[in-house]
Amino acid sequence: MRDLRTVEVGGSSIQYCAVVGGVPSPVAYLGTPDVAWLLAAPGEVDGDRVRGAHHIGWADVVASEELGLGQPPLVSMNDAHAAALGEWDLHGQQSGRWLVVGLGTGIGSAIVENGTVSDVDLSHATYFGPRVCGGCGAEGCLDARIGGHALSDPLSVRDHERLLASLALAITRLDRVPDAIVLAGGMARRYPELVRELAGRLRASVHPSAAEAGMKSAAPWGLLLRWSAASDSTG
Repeated sequence: MRDLRTVEVGGSSIQYCAVVGGVPSPVAYLGTPDVAWLLAAPGEVDGDRVRGAHHIGWADVVASEELGLGQPPLVSMNDAHAAALGEWDLHGQQSGRWLVVGLGTGIGSAIVENGTVSDVDLSHATYFGPRVCGGCGAEGCLDARIGGHALSDPLSVRDHERLLASLALAITRLDRVPDAIVLAGGMARRYPELVRELAGRLRASVHPSAAEAGMKSAAPWGLLLRWSAASDSTG
């Protein structure tokens, strides 16, 4: 399809990508208002509507209107789900249960297993102290403790340890231990040693994001994989 774009909305920025030969590449200009596009955004994403994306102030919005586009997206996904599917694709579509954690303004997480993405109760687990989560309103969420909005910039030694210890604890408390973990997001890019340090604490296979430098996440690859599957199913 000509002029296909991906749009990834994040807590600190929006990234637009043009898709050339099936490969997304960042662009500064989205294109004409009626360009064909795919959407990844935080919160509950249902077609052109996004709800509960509190980090970006989208309580209940029509995404195309917020972005100034003339038509709804061809495919839309929660950003953590899109990133997880994209990481699975870029890491060679390996078998097993992969946990993808995005460390950014908030904490996004999802499980992907043989190409199927599912939610995982990680960012809103409620045993991490007295802070109240701005999203779900519960006390003690992981997001409220180690989301980028709650940490020093740059990371202090104390916050670095808090991030590692809290994330390791949250993963060990999952109902089922993942076969592999991918640490993605802006914070994981800025502090690549987190991958090695988390692997040492968990004695697990932990990988950095496979998304290219300059990309917010692997979400565009996940969107393209979902769009391709949807196109195939409709002929």
